[in-house]
Amino acid sequence: MPNMKARCDHEGSRMAGPVGDAGCVRKGSMEQGHVKGRLAGERSAPFLFRGPPTGAGDGEDRAALERGLALLHRYPLFHSSSLDETRERVSRVFKPHRLRLVRPGQTIDGRMNRMPIGRHVSVNRLGHGAAVEIDPGALETFYLIQMPLCGAARIRLGREEFRSDERCGALLSPTRHLWMQWEEGCEQMMVQITRTGIERHLARMLGRPLWQPLEFAPRLDLTSPQGRRWRSFIAFVITSLAETPLFRDNAILCEEFERLVMTYLLTSHDHNYRQALDHRDDAAVPYYVRRAERYMLEHAKDRVCVQDLAAAAGVSVRTLFDGFRRFRGCSPMRYFKTIRLQAVHDELKAADPGSKTVTEVATRWGFFELGRFSVDYRKRFGESPSQTLRRPIAS
Repeated sequence: MPNMKARCDHEGSRMAGPVGDAGCVRKGSMEQGHVKGRLAGERSAPFLFRGPPTGAGDGEDRAALERGLALLHRYPLFHSSSLDETRERVSRVFKPHRLRLVRPGQTIDGRMNRMPIGRHVSVNRLGHGAAVEIDPGALETFYLIQMPLCGAARIRLGREEFRSDERCGALLSPTRHLWMQWEEGCEQMMVQITRTGIERHLARMLGRPLWQPLEFAPRLDLTSPQGRRWRSFIAFVITSLAETPLFRDNAILCEEFERLVMTYLLTSHDHNYRQALDHRDDAAVPYYVRRAERYMLEHAKDRVCVQDLAAAAGVSVRTLFDGFRRFRGCSPMRYFKTIRLQAVHDELKAADPGSKTVTEVATRWGFFELGRFSVDYRKRFGESPSQTLRRPIAS
């Protein structure tokens, strides 16, 4: 994003996040936490956005955001003064992580609200009260968009460090190690999107499988028109679902909102597929690239070399390489491996662990070097093949 580094203070920090197959939004359907006999969220009034003005039109943006936050308060998950309980409850939603007080002796005031949108997206609000250090490692299975409502956090994502506050959010990709330090009083609104959901959605938009993990530029300038529109859009989604039973109680409509969130994110923020997404033109893809792709799909379980692909496409190997690099961003054989990895992933997800093994499925799709296969699989999907096989089949 242009001028992002100039607008966001260049310090450092990172954190852990939430998402899973959530189901349609139904008020009161989420897990209700009790702390010392009190309903989660009972002792805290809805918090409002306390950030500074960010420019023209900020009044309307602020009003929309405050309305959305007030409605998000209807969906409490937990409220606890225990560090261990706060860590455990957040871990259930996001992933296991290390959580420690920056200043020992402080009292934790952990609070979280969560509104699921479809099966792959949720909107969350989280605060710890005290200054805390959060170390989840790589998020692996989900993306997390953090927008501080008050206070600030230091984010370290891979080798990149920056300060995140009301002016600069964070867009956290699951492939890089994450560490964060939230200041005392820091509260954040967070959109969690499953890796499976958004990468599959992106592949549909591109009309082809992804050959490498989706990675976003980590800084999100919330003072820019683009950043303000994103925040207002999320407030609109919260308001629409919380106030309209027709939307909230209809699983198909919830899924449409979910797809809308993913499409908006993919078309408005920088990532490694943005150029391909902005310039996709199916009519411009050469016939020989399409022929090779059809051959790959028809022979995904067969032993195939690049000469076979060139012969099927009716061009030289060099021409085929040039076409794939120009229109698919990778070599023909890497593209073929991507198709096979996706096929293995889909079969493992749908399989009964008692009736199939990873070795059986992998070798059926042409992977005979199982060590290398496992490395490539984890890099592509953020988990091992055995983890995919053991994961409960989604309804």
